[in-house]
Amino acid sequence: MPPHRRSPFLLPLLALAAAPLALAGEPVTVVGSATFAPLARQVALRASASPEGGDYRIEAGGTVAGIQAFCAGDGPGYPDILNASRRMRDAEVDACTAHGVTAIVEVKVGYDGVTLLSAGPERLNLGVRDLYLALARQVPDPGGAEELIANPYRTWREVNPALPDTPIRVLASAAASGTRDSLAELALEAGCAQVDAARRTIGRSRHRMAELCRPLRDDGPWHELPGGAGELTQALRADPQAIGVTGWHAVADSRVGLKTLAVEGTPPSPLAIATGAYPLSRPLFVYFKKGRLEAVPAIQGYVTEVTSDSAWGGDGYLAGAGLVPMMQEERQQYSYIAGHSVEPVCPPFCR
Repeated sequence: MPPHRRSPFLLPLLALAAAPLALAGEPVTVVGSATFAPLARQVALRASASPEGGDYRIEAGGTVAGIQAFCAGDGPGYPDILNASRRMRDAEVDACTAHGVTAIVEVKVGYDGVTLLSAGPERLNLGVRDLYLALARQVPDPGGAEELIANPYRTWREVNPALPDTPIRVLASAAASGTRDSLAELALEAGCAQVDAARRTIGRSRHRMAELCRPLRDDGPWHELPGGAGELTQALRADPQAIGVTGWHAVADSRVGLKTLAVEGTPPSPLAIATGAYPLSRPLFVYFKKGRLEAVPAIQGYVTEVTSDSAWGGDGYLAGAGLVPMMQEERQQYSYIAGHSVEPVCPPFCR
């Protein structure tokens, strides 16, 4: 959980989903991230082919909807596995607790990057300040008044004189709620902190900063498409002035005719995402309900599969599908956590 608050969870192992139909008598529902869904299907396919078997149902309604379903209750009839393209927030943890969902395991499984794509001739280099002023619902009054007003900017040049005089049109998939949340946190909030007038108006409260800087505008320049990555790709090819927001994992499948854009001068790449050099990099998480392990033994089989080098390793099939692997030492740490169901703190990982 966030470093300012100790997790009420056990915080160990890993994973997405699992439950052997022969032993549990019911399928295991895996909810959450649309970003991670293609990877989850590959892991589930291999886990279901193991001697333990398993019947996995992947429901990719987005991180936010997945958290709500996951936290609605414990036991049969509720999802046992959550894929998240961001860490659960304190308020979401509290909602889980309020519904009796407390014995939860969290594991980081790799990295992704919020990626900007374009089919246009210009390879824009945007900063987080540019993204905040272009996409936030409220921004400082350009007239100089010490207040936040409804975003008046319609072109990139109005945001930054060094950018082209083209309309602000940024597209994303409506299902990719974790990607949207990560963009709001990593770009909008970070960019807001770089604007003196915003800092003076908001003050030093981190909660107020998030509350006022993260909401995306709803007057047209930010537009969510009802379909998935395929529809986003088609829309970008049809409108060379538009910019798309997606996960790095989707770039390999949809990059033909599109280019990735640098943020703060750094283009996305596996190395830049894994090291944090790319400003919009983010970890991916899997949560599951620890109390269900005994009733659904195939969960452990899934954990073993997803933490294997053949899956999340540098040359693993998940890396081939777009997951940015953790460094070897970090993978070793989470493998230990997965195998021993312990919190990710020392020993043996003290420094």
